[in-house]
Amino acid sequence: MDRLISLDGLRGVASLVVVFTHIMLTSELFAGVALRGESGPPPYSLQWMITYSPLHLFWDGTAAVAIFFVLSGLVLTLPVLRAGVRGFSWRVYYPKRLLRLYLPVWVAVLFGTVLATVVPRVADGSLGSWLSSRPDPSMVGILKDLALIGGPSDVISPLWTLQWEVLFSLLLPAYIAFVVVLPKWWIAKLLAVICIVGIGAVTGTESVVYMATFAIGCLFAKALRRIAAFVAVLRTWTWVALAAAIATMMSLRWIVLAFDGSEFLLSLARIFVIIGAAGAVLLAAFWPRAVRLLQSPVVTALGLISFSLYLVHEPIVLAICYLFGSQFSWFAAPVSIAAAFAFYKLVERPSHRLSVAVGKTVSRRITVRGITADRTT
Repeated sequence: MDRLISLDGLRGVASLVVVFTHIMLTSELFAGVALRGESGPPPYSLQWMITYSPLHLFWDGTAAVAIFFVLSGLVLTLPVLRAGVRGFSWRVYYPKRLLRLYLPVWVAVLFGTVLATVVPRVADGSLGSWLSSRPDPSMVGILKDLALIGGPSDVISPLWTLQWEVLFSLLLPAYIAFVVVLPKWWIAKLLAVICIVGIGAVTGTESVVYMATFAIGCLFAKALRRIAAFVAVLRTWTWVALAAAIATMMSLRWIVLAFDGSEFLLSLARIFVIIGAAGAVLLAAFWPRAVRLLQSPVVTALGLISFSLYLVHEPIVLAICYLFGSQFSWFAAPVSIAAAFAFYKLVERPSHRLSVAVGKTVSRRITVRGITADRTT
């Protein structure tokens, strides 16, 4: 299948959801519920509905990250399957992929460090617990952020997802092997992966949950044509019902939290959040109305800068709150989008071009060596 542009739009929407998440956390009312499970707003008030209903999806960073992971599994697997496992060059893939990830991250770490130095992070209780707990930059923290694999310093908290993106990128051959072996068993493998997600959720093993979520996207890539053929006959009312079910699953953790905060039920709800995120990716890929919306000019532009927006927004949210107070946090949304466009043009796009150039250079060297070897045999 050709490139699914609507998935870029979905990534842009998910990035904006992460921005809204951090803006909402500047309010102690919502931070207490989201971070510490404290009692929330008065029952059935507007604030309560924003927190404990599917409306929470507009600021549910956890669900957005699950979408990111499913998308990464899908879009990284597709080129390998199209080229064929034997025809795909891993020696080209690795430098391209790592440069594509690390170069923007390194500049984002510099940006976040400079901004945190210029606008000091003051532990002021009046700003709320989330703002007051943000760490100051340190040399050790900067080195951790630059490396990613060992876990971020939390100076730029969204970097925590990048450590799993890097690890998945490094382990992609193992995921490909899992996908291509016994291809007709992809549904059984998908169910097995969901069971692994459940084990990770119930035992609190986050690494298992995250790495298994990537596998869902990989399996989708293998079965994409079958899925497309299956959903091609669905009518509008069926799509609407599926969208409602998926939205409910993605917000199930908050619905459960509103009525029963037991750890076991919350762990079970986590499984449905992952399933819902996977379903959202399929909706974005195949539901005609969703595709049209996600391919609209505004959403497409948001998708273009999604990675940049993800990297630069949090230091901006924090700086605005420390300078002017948390009541001005919503100004961070347009400022972050503007900064993301600048970051995309100045950093991300050049990084992407460099990674492509390096990939072509490596490919040419491999070709030349192959020709030379043929001539000498």
